[in-house]
Amino acid sequence: MRTIFISLILSFSTCYQISAQEINIIPLHTYSGESELPTLFLNASEFMRMPDSEDSTLISEDYRNMVNEEQNQYNLHLLSEKHTKLFFQLSSFERTDSVYIYQSSSDSIISYPLTDLPMMAALSPYAYGGSFEMYDYHFGFRIPHIKFARNQMIFASVGKENPFVTGGLSPLYWTKIDTLQLPNILKVEGYYVPIKDLEPSTTYFARSDSYEFYAQDQFHNNMIRARNVAVKDCKNESWIWNTYYWEGESPHLVTLSTNDSKYISQQWTGQLFKGKPDVIFGFQEESFDCPRIHFIDSKTPPIRIACDNRH
Repeated sequence: MRTIFISLILSFSTCYQISAQEINIIPLHTYSGESELPTLFLNASEFMRMPDSEDSTLISEDYRNMVNEEQNQYNLHLLSEKHTKLFFQLSSFERTDSVYIYQSSSDSIISYPLTDLPMMAALSPYAYGGSFEMYDYHFGFRIPHIKFARNQMIFASVGKENPFVTGGLSPLYWTKIDTLQLPNILKVEGYYVPIKDLEPSTTYFARSDSYEFYAQDQFHNNMIRARNVAVKDCKNESWIWNTYYWEGESPHLVTLSTNDSKYISQQWTGQLFKGKPDVIFGFQEESFDCPRIHFIDSKTPPIRIACDNRH
């Protein structure tokens, strides 16, 4: 199984606004099988509750064990109409919702009504043993085949309205500069190590039409423990945002792409959501949690990608 974290972009509209808390961002997963095209799976498990009764399960008896030779590695299978109906009873989604998928390579959005998408279940890669229950499965929707470009960003969202805009995102490419003191304007607290005990090291610079970006590695006991990212508004030359991304048991720092990189950067900025501030993301991955999309605005909380990273 391969997980694709997808980032999307869409056309700007001032007449429609959606709050950051109402936006859900869901990754796509790919499952390779015997067919030439992989199965694309939108995991919606984080948006459903477990049933109150063990009798109300979404998994039939045929998929509670792995002894059937016809079952594949992940017990990947379509849900019956009965189980699909139960999913919507347990979920915050409605049948009248649609899924919106953005691809950065084409700067375009694809949408599908949920009524057109079969529901699927896939065994969690962390499930083990020969007998499984509902908790051991992910539940979601089978997405028609999409052609993926290498290293592109893709995001998916489910709801009544498309939350994205096109033409607003751009990748960040970094250049090493002399080390300088970055201001802790938001008074960010230390996570693994007190910030006062961190030693600034290599500093990187990137620029967009509106902002200057600074990323500075932070060391403690000769080990990189954090990366301080700060943003300056080019128009008024003021520092407007900063945070620390950490290296630890769960969080991991993502390599910065320099100007001579062969690959598309994993750090992106610009407008992604209708009526919301510009975003910045792609600096940190998580082993036991999910990545977040930050806004270059101290009053707007980040959006946690609903990656269903249960172990």
